Amino acid sequence: MFKNYNNLGFHSKYYTLKNEKINIFKTFGDGIKSTSNREIDTTAIIEFINRFYFFADRTIIKNLNKTPWLAKPNASNSKWEFDTINNKPQQITTEQEFADLFIEKVEKEIINYIGNAEKIGILLTGGMDSRIVAALVHKLNTEKRINVKVLALTWGMENSRDIVYAERIAKKYHWKNKSFKLNAETLKQNIITTANEGCEFSPIHLHGMNEISNEKGLDLILAGSFGDSIGRAEYSSKHASKLNSIATGITNKFFFLNNNQFKKGRENIDNDIKKYLSLFPRKLNYSNFEIEQMAHYMRRELNPCMTLIDRKIKLYQVFSTAEVYKFVLNTPISLRNDKLYFNVLHKIDKSLLDIPWARTGKPYLKNDILEDIKYTKGYHQYGKWIKNDLAAYIDDLIFNGNIESLNIFNMEAIKYAIKINKKSNLIASNRIDELIVWLASLSILIEKKNIKGVQKQKNIFMDFITLLKSKSYSFLYIKLLTLKK
Repeated sequence: MFKNYNNLGFHSKYYTLKNEKINIFKTFGDGIKSTSNREIDTTAIIEFINRFYFFADRTIIKNLNKTPWLAKPNASNSKWEFDTINNKPQQITTEQEFADLFIEKVEKEIINYIGNAEKIGILLTGGMDSRIVAALVHKLNTEKRINVKVLALTWGMENSRDIVYAERIAKKYHWKNKSFKLNAETLKQNIITTANEGCEFSPIHLHGMNEISNEKGLDLILAGSFGDSIGRAEYSSKHASKLNSIATGITNKFFFLNNNQFKKGRENIDNDIKKYLSLFPRKLNYSNFEIEQMAHYMRRELNPCMTLIDRKIKLYQVFSTAEVYKFVLNTPISLRNDKLYFNVLHKIDKSLLDIPWARTGKPYLKNDILEDIKYTKGYHQYGKWIKNDLAAYIDDLIFNGNIESLNIFNMEAIKYAIKINKKSNLIASNRIDELIVWLASLSILIEKKNIKGVQKQKNIFMDFITLLKSKSYSFLYIKLLTLKK
């Protein structure tokens, strides 16, 4: 169960502690069955509202935990044994040397994942990380170091860059390609799935994963979701050298929470962050912030979504073995930039550099070329579906009494944020969209699993002040988004 525990793409389990023994559960559903006192974890709620994932090992309820990062239970199941990440800088001085070693290590990783598999899937988009995976798999196939048939798997709306560019790559390599369309009904199903998975992520991050998990005839699936972060040192479009701590700016976002409960829950967040910084200390600030991104963001938001596929079809994240990421983390940060992917593709398949990057609509690093406007940059319309197609469904879930029963949310603030958000008619999803669709999932979870709230505390004056602040905050937020549009 913990064979690949020190892999960044490890599909974490759940655990409880009873009589000083670690009890492991494969799924949230299994774990919650063993938990009699199902009380909401207010700190986890605060973390999610700020970052859209839980920190450290928290789940939505107290006393049920996610298995720790890079750790496995000891022989007696009494404590956790953690891997290490050393601080030994790689003596690499050129971009090409870095690219050559990167290719060598990732090739070895892919070969080990594939083993004797005969038919594999690749989660392929119009982005660069999955393109690198595709190029390396094709190279290894051509060199007969593996022997697999490949099915490219893509999700998105028709005429989107992700769909079109992924099809081009698949066609070039003579691979079959299967696209999974996204629509309001897909999102509705993902709201329910998110509830079943303990609300660890927002439904807008599941995309077509449910459908892909039911694909037949595949021995395994390769994903490249860690590629940009490991290779180019990019986290949510920000280079690692410019990262701040995830603790920066933790506030009562949109004033969705009762002020007293926010203050109480906020006290525990710093300890969640310090836990992994003390276990995996780095010499430079940005390196510590990158550890935060891996231990919290990547592990707690990305991996749980991919686990849905892994339960039915083995899914491996390329770029995530210890040999790869420990090498990269000790490579000079000046070499971890956009040029890595250019150098990798220039060496193994230059033709893929001609297919535009979905993010820009231009060939990679060719900013002087006109953007491809024949296809849409967005591959979904989550904002539209949340504000229009599914509005009544979501409103019913949020205001049916389940959310309010927790005694931690400011329901009037949520109501106003939804109202002002609908008036914007923005097609792309924003922070309010992502939060309210998650609250819809939380409502389902509360009812299904009988999640208990906290003792009600009312402060009429503070509640009134908080409501005024929330209205101003939500109004200004939507106004700024509308102006940017």
